[in-house]
Amino acid sequence: MKKFFVFPILAIAMLTYWACNKNDQNFPSQTREEITRQNLHSFAKLLIEDQKSEGSLRQRQIELNAKTNDQEFLIVDLVEHDVGQRTPTAIESLIAQNPLMEIAYPSFAFQTNETFQQHLNSIQYYVVLDEETDPEEVSTLPAYDANGNYVQISSTFNESIRYAVIKIDEAHDAIRDGENLTVKGKVIPTSLSTFSPSQVNGNVKYYEEATLMNAERKDLGPIYVGPVTYRGGNPEGECDRPANKKDQLYKIRFSNKDAVKVIESGFHLPNVELFITYVFGTVNPANATLTVDAITTQVDKNWSLMNGPDWGSVDNINQQIRKWGGLDTDVWKVGFVERDRDKDAEGGWSFGITPSYTVDKVWGIGVPISYTIKKKKGDKLAGEVIIDYCDTAIGEGTSYKVYTGGNDGMYFRENFQN
Repeated sequence: MKKFFVFPILAIAMLTYWACNKNDQNFPSQTREEITRQNLHSFAKLLIEDQKSEGSLRQRQIELNAKTNDQEFLIVDLVEHDVGQRTPTAIESLIAQNPLMEIAYPSFAFQTNETFQQHLNSIQYYVVLDEETDPEEVSTLPAYDANGNYVQISSTFNESIRYAVIKIDEAHDAIRDGENLTVKGKVIPTSLSTFSPSQVNGNVKYYEEATLMNAERKDLGPIYVGPVTYRGGNPEGECDRPANKKDQLYKIRFSNKDAVKVIESGFHLPNVELFITYVFGTVNPANATLTVDAITTQVDKNWSLMNGPDWGSVDNINQQIRKWGGLDTDVWKVGFVERDRDKDAEGGWSFGITPSYTVDKVWGIGVPISYTIKKKKGDKLAGEVIIDYCDTAIGEGTSYKVYTGGNDGMYFRENFQN
């Protein structure tokens, strides 16, 4: 049975120092962001010391990569089992502070036929990327060299340099039992109880950010647009795919590495976090009124798995649609947001459509609707597309070019099952 190496007394002493100072009445209270930044630096130092001694954190990463091919790991993934008696004190303290901390290896620097273990041996800088810092807005980033010396490095991502990046998981948030806020400091939506966590570790439940967004929307309910105009006619048979049954699978891909670089900062790799929001309208046949709602799903996948002929899957949206039910719209507007940060920013992206609707397969209407996707600081709107489900479904469906970047761009494919 493997055992964890004892970590340096200095690292534990530093944690104790911070913990004591936080409780000192004469010491200024720290914000969540400041505490998180300190913990990220502590995590970086532990990883460096463990790497130098070929300790258990290094070994655990090698084991996980061999099983999953992942190149980024949550701090809780680096303990052999659930957090417990055998977890080193320093790691247990950091997990208690923020279980969303992770280490990632931006994979542009991986060489042909290079093993993950060989890559670990070649790391030149351990970069600390906190929630407040956007690499595109600063000239330098805090880092440590392989010997643990603190340095400032260029924020321009260099594909020839071997980086390890210590940051907060962008694709997930977490909730501890008995707490009123998420680990990222957000109010927990009431409707979250109707959704399943993506992972549970001890008293911590992890949720995809898209799940939290959907729970928030479910709390708010659909947005009332107003009465619609009767258009008459009998559209029965005009659309061969009922709205809540026709959609089976979506996939996206980047045409090449250059396209990835347009929307994703190198320091945020290897995974790309795309949030895909579907906007739709629903007509109440009893009073001919229209409401608009939205559902978000997400991609959290290594960029190389969305490159070339290998399409990266997006969760089956039909399963999420059924949580709302009763949808008759034939046209959806789809927005693609690449998330880089966790901080809310002013405004968002608004887009509108004038879809046609069928109600009870007896009469049809058309009315313009619009919806605003809230943005986070550093987010990019990668593209948008209108999907008309009454077009003919042939084979694998239709491929839409969502945006052009680099030598080509990103494509979005809808698949059908007649």
